[in-house]
Amino acid sequence: MLCQKDRTNDDEMKEEKEEELASIEGMVLLEPWPEENCHVQRNRRKETSLRQRVYTFGNGESPFLMGKTAHDFFNDVQESLGSASTQQEYNRLLDFEGIS
Repeated sequence: MLCQKDRTNDDEMKEEKEEELASIEGMVLLEPWPEENCHVQRNRRKETSLRQRVYTFGNGESPFLMGKTAHDFFNDVQESLGSASTQQEYNRLLDFEGIS
């Protein structure tokens, strides 16, 4: 009788370990994979220069900010630059913003 109880406990422990392993495997599969833009080398100097230019316009009625505050406009630019999937696209977007 004691042997049967030990087997039951062993089986339960084995099932728990299998469930735990499946849970860990599932968590690994759900982890984000590196995005393609991990190969994009950001040009912090040009981005900083752009930020300073944008904030120079201030929160006034500047047509260059397209009706947005300087903060909102620059956040949109940062988001656009961050979504570039290749170095060429990143450079094109940065050049489009008027930095050369």
